[in-house]
Amino acid sequence: MNQTTLPDANAIAQLLALGQAALACEQTPIRWQSGDGLPWPEYPQALKDFFAAAAQPPWSDSHYQPQACSALIRAEDGIARAGLATLCSLLTWMVRGERFCDGHWAAMLEQGHLRRWLERLAAFA
Repeated sequence: MNQTTLPDANAIAQLLALGQAALACEQTPIRWQSGDGLPWPEYPQALKDFFAAAAQPPWSDSHYQPQACSALIRAEDGIARAGLATLCSLLTWMVRGERFCDGHWAAMLEQGHLRRWLERLAAFA
C-alpha cells in the first residue's frame, strides 16, 4: 500500500458502523435480477452504502495488488493477521471486484469475508 494517510479512529468508527448495517444483510439472500442478458445482483442499500464509503479516501488503495489480495482473503488466517494498510488493500479489492465480476460483494458477504474483515478492523478502533 502506497497511500500516505491511513484511516484514523474516526474513519474506522464510521466504517464499522456502516459495516454493522451491511452485515445485517447476511440474513436475507441477495436477489438477482435478469433482463435480456446476464443476471445482476440487486444489493440492499446498507451494503451499497458500505461499499460506497469504502471506495473513498482514506480507505482506497490505488496500488493494491489483486492477486495478492485474493490469496490473502483465501488464506485461513489472512485477514486475522492483516495490518491496517493491508486491510485497506483488501477492502479496495472487495470494492473493485464488483466492477469486474457481478456478485463479488454478495460472495464477500455470503462467504464471511466481510464479517472477518470488519472484526479485524475493530481491533484498530
